[in-house]
Amino acid sequence: MANCAIVGADNVLQLTAGTVETCTGVIVLSPSDYQRFNESGLSSLSLENSQAILVAILGLWSIAYSFRLLIKTLKTDEGIENE
Repeated sequence: MANCAIVGADNVLQLTAGTVETCTGVIVLSPSDYQRFNESGLSSLSLENSQAILVAILGLWSIAYSFRLLIKTLKTDEGIENE
């Protein structure tokens, strides 16, 4: 179970009554939560991997948007010719 903690003036962690969602300090994980986090693959996500994923998403979006514009243009041209 994850807990919220703050770092005291003497550099000692002190657990707080706050929830993890509202924590403004440090989130402390139990050993089982830490192990699940490591096994999930999120811990191995580096900045370079994140950037590659972002570029791939933006590339796919730009291709889809280009097709959308192309289809819209073709439909507009067909409508003008049919009138």
